[in-house]
Amino acid sequence: TEVAVLQSEAKKMRLEASILTIRKNIVTTANSICTLIGCTPMEIERLPLAEQKMPELLESIPLEAVAIRPDVLKSEMALAQAFYATNAARSDFYPSVKLSGSAGWMTDGTSIADPMSFIWKAAGSLLQPVFRNGANKAALEVAKARQEEALQSFRQCLLEAGKEVNDALVVCQEAGGRLEIDRQRVETLNDAVAKIQLLMNHSTTNYLEVLTAQQSLLDAELDVVNDIVSLDASIVSLYHSLGGGIM
Repeated sequence: TEVAVLQSEAKKMRLEASILTIRKNIVTTANSICTLIGCTPMEIERLPLAEQKMPELLESIPLEAVAIRPDVLKSEMALAQAFYATNAARSDFYPSVKLSGSAGWMTDGTSIADPMSFIWKAAGSLLQPVFRNGANKAALEVAKARQEEALQSFRQCLLEAGKEVNDALVVCQEAGGRLEIDRQRVETLNDAVAKIQLLMNHSTTNYLEVLTAQQSLLDAELDVVNDIVSLDASIVSLYHSLGGGIM
């Protein structure tokens, strides 16, 4: 009927409009890539979608894989700095003495004739009720507190990094599962289209039913393409959550 023809023409127009959108996205994406690599806009050669290969996903990823993430490295270095600061604060409790081999014990460039007497004198000063107005002790406590703060920050950073990787991995697995289901749907609809064409040739089935079946097949094929794009994007996100490391 004329109504059925008009409906089919409208569906065709919708697909033609989607093609224009896809072509626009291809050009803008190519321009973005050219900007990223520092060249003028140009056409970028692409492989067919079926030939593009992404790395296989692992079922699990060890936590140490996040060690190269910039935020984890920063937190790790902050923890190391706090650790060394604590040791430096603790060293302030000891007298400034250098061991110089044949020159023996020295302090401020002067040789110590009786090291044992010097040590006892220094030890006595450590036992005084107030040692430098408690400055060294306070500095040590502050350094310990900062080290504990850095440790907690590092633990929290690992937790957040692990969560991001785990979330990205779940998205990848979900996208892969959806792609597998949609591919099976395409195979089923291919069989349906072939059989309905046979029915049209050998029964009273009209061509509109064939068009409807083909439309369903096309929608399923578009879903497969979208699933592949989503899977590739999720793998990129997983690499990003790993700090760019190899899975």
